[in-house]
Amino acid sequence: MPISNMKITCPYCFGEFSHTKVHFRMETYFGADELNDEGRMWADLEKMEETPHVAELKRQTRIRSPFVYKDDEKYIKFWKTYGETTEMAAGLDRELPFPVYQLAILDPADELGQQGLKVKNPNETGELQYLEFDQDGMAVAVTDIFGKTTRRRVCPECHNPLPLLYGKNPVKFISVIGVTGAGKTVYISQLLKHMSKYSAYAKLVPNFTSNHESNFIEQNPVERDKPLPNATMRGQLSQPLFYDILQVNAWGRKTTNTIVIYDIAGEDCIDTTAMDNKMRFVEKADGIILLIDPSQLELTQETLERSAEPDLVLQTIHTSFVASNSGKNEKYNKPVAVCVSKSDKFADNLELVMQDISPVIDENSGENLPLFNATDYNVLEPQIKALMNDALKVRLETEYSNFNYFVFSATGCPVEERMDERGRRRSFLAGPPFPKRIAEPLLWMFHQFGYIKSDIPVRLPVKRPEYRVRREEIRKGFLGLGRKKVTVESEMTPEQKEQLWYEEPKYSERKF
Repeated sequence: MPISNMKITCPYCFGEFSHTKVHFRMETYFGADELNDEGRMWADLEKMEETPHVAELKRQTRIRSPFVYKDDEKYIKFWKTYGETTEMAAGLDRELPFPVYQLAILDPADELGQQGLKVKNPNETGELQYLEFDQDGMAVAVTDIFGKTTRRRVCPECHNPLPLLYGKNPVKFISVIGVTGAGKTVYISQLLKHMSKYSAYAKLVPNFTSNHESNFIEQNPVERDKPLPNATMRGQLSQPLFYDILQVNAWGRKTTNTIVIYDIAGEDCIDTTAMDNKMRFVEKADGIILLIDPSQLELTQETLERSAEPDLVLQTIHTSFVASNSGKNEKYNKPVAVCVSKSDKFADNLELVMQDISPVIDENSGENLPLFNATDYNVLEPQIKALMNDALKVRLETEYSNFNYFVFSATGCPVEERMDERGRRRSFLAGPPFPKRIAEPLLWMFHQFGYIKSDIPVRLPVKRPEYRVRREEIRKGFLGLGRKKVTVESEMTPEQKEQLWYEEPKYSERKF
């Protein structure tokens, strides 16, 4: 798509808008008592005799007024739904005397906003006079009348911040859903922390594009002798997590895709009010990673308080999908990775589970190949499926068409309960963390998105429908249509029947 026609989808409110319609958070700021050198209010200046000095104070007040830091109406309205904002400052923003989201926001297309901006493109009209563009023609910055340039783009509808160059590349949204105690926060923290390592397994380079990722890792450390992170509060919306994925093919062509990850509490998917607020993140998701605590499958003796059954969560997700598709009784067809967490507690007899994933290696060069390692996964998949209860399997097979099963351990070591520095009972790692298989669900998702292929067809949890088709000789008819005949399973060889348990290969790769 040409940059001039590019539309951006907000990762918060999912509003869609042209890249030239973005608003900007400004770098310049003044307090309400700093609008002029004497700190006088406009009403007081109006009462004073019009002298050159008073005229100057009025001029200062007029040009500084758009830059007063304060709560923004659109921003506050969005976050009121989720209790309060979770946005945090990072780097130099931590030195601001107020929260970063109180920086003034100007609209380059609005007359008031234009009064605070420098003209950058005098030959253009409207908002384009004030916008600055990158080498590809994307609107990325404005400069204010005080000479400060800002690249802090925000959504024009909800005024939430857009990461650097967000919207320039294709975007996929992934919602990570897990009930309290399933280890979702620990999982996401470890996934972010080790993203470069695991992405390299598939010849991918991840680049974080906002401050939220480093803040998440910092606020949720998974380290020895530190208490494990607290669970995500019900009803709360954590900041979306962003990163760009860079790929270089054999011919040196670069491709970049953007991934946005959402942290969704599983309990919010069964609470009517909370689900109404979080439904947009299910409806708009391009893929879902669902975390299940092993105790919910009776794989351990532990129990979770206020636990939402995975079957009920899946029911609600499907209901949301149906509601967004005009009430049609369809299957949810976006990829769903159903993951059993904390495998270190129950999977001693599953050899592959006790190991981390490995890349697919080129036999000649010894380099990693941009592939999902289906050879290893296919051995493990039937064993994971056997762990699932009937209610979960039937729900998935009835209402979902694209899913698979995974297991992982985000810590790779035992967890022990003891008192923290404040005398509170918390969970601590008993040793150094060695996460195992945490990236497998995500790499499978990348395979589903078409970013990478697999070394062999991926094994499926449910046999493929018998839609293997062979084309008969085309008859020259009015419409030039041929007839198709479906090969029924009774006519298949044992080898052909076995292939129904795997993804359908590309036509050129079919074995039968």
